[in-house]
Amino acid sequence: MQRWWSQFGAYERMALVGVGVGLVLLVVVRVLRWWRYHPLYLWSGHRRPISDRVRWGIFARARYRCEYCGHPGDADHPLEVDHARPIAAGGDHHPSNLVAACRPCNREKGVRRVA
Repeated sequence: MQRWWSQFGAYERMALVGVGVGLVLLVVVRVLRWWRYHPLYLWSGHRRPISDRVRWGIFARARYRCEYCGHPGDADHPLEVDHARPIAAGGDHHPSNLVAACRPCNREKGVRRVA
């Protein structure tokens, strides 16, 4: 007994498999994007990323300089958004808790609080 797909050539079978894999990947990506913002995911210790609008607002507020050392953001000292009060110490994503910091200052600070 021949299988139902034996009527197709090898190329058509690969095309069908490729479409099936593509659809599965599309569904998986959509579900993962949805799950990232689902309350159960957020309550499990994960947090939402800082939006680009808020990120660039923090940089503009700091005049595109590190708020710790005053160095302007460039290729050697790229700017990052840092939490003045770390998440581990109960801080949040509120703009009043966010500062612009160059990468060396942000790495040096770690999870310590800024006085």
